[in-house]
Amino acid sequence: QRVARPRAQETLQEVHRFVVREYLARALRPRERFRGMERMHGSQKMSRDAQAISDTFQGLGSEATWLDQAIQCVAEILGETYKDDIQRHLETLIRSYPDIRRDHILAILALRRLGRRRNQHLLQHSQDLLRAAAGVAGAEAPRGHVLFEEIKPSTAVRPEGAAVQEAFQASWGGVF
Repeated sequence: QRVARPRAQETLQEVHRFVVREYLARALRPRERFRGMERMHGSQKMSRDAQAISDTFQGLGSEATWLDQAIQCVAEILGETYKDDIQRHLETLIRSYPDIRRDHILAILALRRLGRRRNQHLLQHSQDLLRAAAGVAGAEAPRGHVLFEEIKPSTAVRPEGAAVQEAFQASWGGVF
């Protein structure tokens, strides 16, 4: 059993990472943007889920505590009532997960109903942080600390009426 212990820990950590990664992958592919109270309830549910996942895997003995912050950070961005504080949550996420990329940031921001100007500002600030992190860390996450790299984000969150507009354009072949 002494030989099996490190292998068991490695397997447990991999399962822990898989659960967090799949949770985030689904969260970053919503069908539509959240609104008001729906956004707050979604944020609270994500926070509870993050805590439950963390408690479960810590109870099983997982030492991959670096995973615990990912879902919580996204939940905080989603539920933040002060839009100016979203930047702080993005900074935490980028510093904690250096494998996060621009498309992931776009997908996270798409969950919110932020104006174009604010989105551009947050995205520019995030890109500056990503460049700085890439320069310091050599653009690689610590060995075994890869999470976002394996998540294919979708920035195709549709605003109201977009599906109708797309169907119209598709049926008319872009004539108009």
